[in-house]
Amino acid sequence: MVVDASFRSLGIGRKLLLSLLERVEPGGDVWLVTIPSSSGFYARHGFTIASDPNQIPSAINLERFAGQFVARLVGADTCLAMRWTRED
Repeated sequence: MVVDASFRSLGIGRKLLLSLLERVEPGGDVWLVTIPSSSGFYARHGFTIASDPNQIPSAINLERFAGQFVARLVGADTCLAMRWTRED
């Protein structure tokens, strides 16, 4: 998810993310791929960095691999896989 710089800090990203997360079934997972500088935003909403590559779904690993090229375009050296699980 990307919010145009002129609209950042208005809560738009938070509202979009929370709208998605409230639709997840109990016990359901949401996975995403992001660059390290954006990981704090997702961590504040309960996402954790997936540290065990064997637990990352293959589709997310593929996205992470492809994202490495995009990450370098924006000055990041890697991409992270993050996971959120609905508890209730």
